[in-house]
Amino acid sequence: MSEGFPKTATKTPEQQLIQLRELQHSLAEARETQDAPAAEALMKDNWDLVFSRETEGLSFEEVEHLLGKDFFGPKAVEKIFGVKPETVPDIPFSKEELERAKELGQQLIFYTDFMAGKAGSIGPVTLENMRTIFTKSHDGEKVFASHGSDDFWYKNEDFFKKEKPRTGWRLTSKDLIPDSTSKNYIEQTDVLVGHLQNTVFKGMELPRQYADAIAEFNRKRAEIKPLAESSTDAEWKKGSQMLAGLAITRLVRELPVEVMYRLVLNDQQNKDKQLPSTYTWTAGRTSGGPLVRVGDFAAKGTDVYRAGPGDSGGRLGVSFSRS
Repeated sequence: MSEGFPKTATKTPEQQLIQLRELQHSLAEARETQDAPAAEALMKDNWDLVFSRETEGLSFEEVEHLLGKDFFGPKAVEKIFGVKPETVPDIPFSKEELERAKELGQQLIFYTDFMAGKAGSIGPVTLENMRTIFTKSHDGEKVFASHGSDDFWYKNEDFFKKEKPRTGWRLTSKDLIPDSTSKNYIEQTDVLVGHLQNTVFKGMELPRQYADAIAEFNRKRAEIKPLAESSTDAEWKKGSQMLAGLAITRLVRELPVEVMYRLVLNDQQNKDKQLPSTYTWTAGRTSGGPLVRVGDFAAKGTDVYRAGPGDSGGRLGVSFSRS
């Protein structure tokens, strides 16, 4: 008998999907560290999964038919941001996941990190560059509340000048998820965990990256909570830093630039102003310690503001986003 990669027991489509997504994240980490042996070992260990699974193979046209205006693929991105993406990865979600996303009011968005600037130039997708290019909404109002002024609080912040979207495909809720308002940051994180377990992956095994992130949050929650809710500057700033560094924060909250990216897409493409009177609390953190919130996209333009982790408000909730 010839030697080869070992065979494994047949898995259900749901189990295969979970393993494929875990493999995708692991391979991405191996590529980032240029660890070729690790990547080769991953392929060997998952040979049957990679080469035997029947994939959905949905085309962009099929996904657009399924999601309608809630699909923002490379054509929409090129139209609005003025640059054709050099490479577009396959959509990493199954038909079942996309149907579930539709039920939950989510959008499938392709994120690029380059955009057209003035005079034909090309630059990174940052809040600063978006503020320069997108000055009017579809109805002739301001896009940023700070338009018309050169003196606004976040003009020197890294999240404004340097931060770019995480490239690739993301499923993102159009509105705040239920029961996320009037809660501080750590309480919102509790809601996000419940949303993952009981809504997004209801009846399914959680993919490993989410299970590990939830386990990390549960281990650290008791330490973070009194810091985040403290009135002492040094303590709440430490709590803010710890919350921003959690894997669950990075996995399911948007960056400030990603919120503005989807607000611009929806406004310019669909003539729809999302978050017209509410804010989503992002994964972004200011140089001074508070966490960044974005929203209130009304006539005065989108507001970019900040709040300490112990704050809460009736208009401050959180949108859900995952890759």
